[in-house]
Amino acid sequence: MRRCVPIFLIACGLLTAVSGIYSDKKVPRQSGPLRQQAYIWQRIWSEPVQAAVKQSALEFDRFTILAAEISWVKGKPTLTHTEPNWSCLREGKKTVGLALRIGPYFGPFLKDGKVADEIYGVALSLINQARAHDVEPAELQIDFDCAESKLGLYRVWVKELRNRLKPVPLTITVLPSWLDRPEFFDLVRATDGFVLQVHALSRPKNSDDAAQLCDPSAARQAVERASGVGVPFIVALPTYSYLTAFSPVGHFIGASAEGPGNDWPLDVVTRELVAEPELMASLVRRWTTNRPASLKGIIWYRLPVATDKWNWNWPTLVLVKHGKVPEPNWQVSKRSPERGLIEISLMNAGDATGVPQPAVRVAWQRARLITNDSLAGNDLEELSGTSAEFKPTKQARAIPPGESRLLGWLRFDANVEVRCEVVAR
Repeated sequence: MRRCVPIFLIACGLLTAVSGIYSDKKVPRQSGPLRQQAYIWQRIWSEPVQAAVKQSALEFDRFTILAAEISWVKGKPTLTHTEPNWSCLREGKKTVGLALRIGPYFGPFLKDGKVADEIYGVALSLINQARAHDVEPAELQIDFDCAESKLGLYRVWVKELRNRLKPVPLTITVLPSWLDRPEFFDLVRATDGFVLQVHALSRPKNSDDAAQLCDPSAARQAVERASGVGVPFIVALPTYSYLTAFSPVGHFIGASAEGPGNDWPLDVVTRELVAEPELMASLVRRWTTNRPASLKGIIWYRLPVATDKWNWNWPTLVLVKHGKVPEPNWQVSKRSPERGLIEISLMNAGDATGVPQPAVRVAWQRARLITNDSLAGNDLEELSGTSAEFKPTKQARAIPPGESRLLGWLRFDANVEVRCEVVAR
């Protein structure tokens, strides 16, 4: 006979169990360099992608490549394969992980059936494809947009898939919000490890929202909580940026990692969310000095490619992955196309990408400022009768290395010599 237990006692027991899982009082600690990996997320391996792989091979312990993606059309799976250059991977002599991306799916989650068999079949075919090209996969990683309420059901697929893939390890990507679910413990226990994604967790609520692409404080807290599960994991950190769009009154319209969307209105207000090198380097330094023993490494999303304008460049990632901050080299230039008109530009003459634009102060003597204008992403504030300052707004885009941006112009009642300087943050 089954004993009846009051519901509130069951709830208390669950809360105790969950809090016990994430208690960090007895979690072993360690220090020292972290293993470093990188995602290669391109579907087609162009010459620049291959060049990036060859250039970076000595800097990483593993590349995890996007091998295929499953999306759903009216509940039926649609498969998209990528075209990796296997010889390029072999030449790098690095271990290779295969990532299978699975789009949002809401069930049913059955151990057997058409949907499950499709996923199992695709996973096994990816492994066989790699082996056919003399590349032995170090893991198969499932990147599934699983609803939090379905984590327990997701475990059905994970458990069966792990059994079928052996001896190839099975890992999954997880979100910090999953850590609060009681089903999370059993889910990751059914894997050989997991990837904790701590970037792009939410979009700004409006154009004034101070949301970050990756909040270092939240990332540290998530790592500590994840360490209580007792399953080895790595943490995914960002190298990219993307553009968010809002209506003039602040309503969210969309987001894009490839520039303004074609369907965005002309009066759209944009804001770039950037992976700031200084903040990411601080996380590397912290975890190198003191981290949970179950945190085994960092995987960077994504490998810099010369043609990827919404990502860090290679020198920036090399420094950050060692906990160092790339130093920008800002240079201000001015030109006078006509009498009394001064145009001010700012150039990023260094190697640093993703570095916030500084303010630029302009000073003059023996002339009166008649009018002025600042271009998108900047405001001009008059400080006195003889000085003004161009200040970046939330809409300012980071200036890539080697590029210059016109900040605005000032018109005076006479020809005048102006002095310009970069204002430290």
